[in-house]
Amino acid sequence: MSIINNMALRLLSNGAKLLLGSADWSKVLTTVSMLMMDTSLTGAQKRQKAIELLENAVKAGAGSLLNLAIEIAVQWLKARMD
Repeated sequence: MSIINNMALRLLSNGAKLLLGSADWSKVLTTVSMLMMDTSLTGAQKRQKAIELLENAVKAGAGSLLNLAIEIAVQWLKARMD
């Protein structure tokens, strides 16, 4: 992974922590990480399951903010796997 990509993902991750709060960001990362390992679901099914699991847990992250946090978590975790 390039230095620029790494810096961009770190910036997005820190932004998500600020918007959601550190505890809620950890919930997002844990949930997305768990779902990424589930080979029985498609990407769209994983996203929907993440939303279902996190909507109640991440009260401040309703709607588009939660979707953004999930997408950031996916990209952050994928980059760490490279």
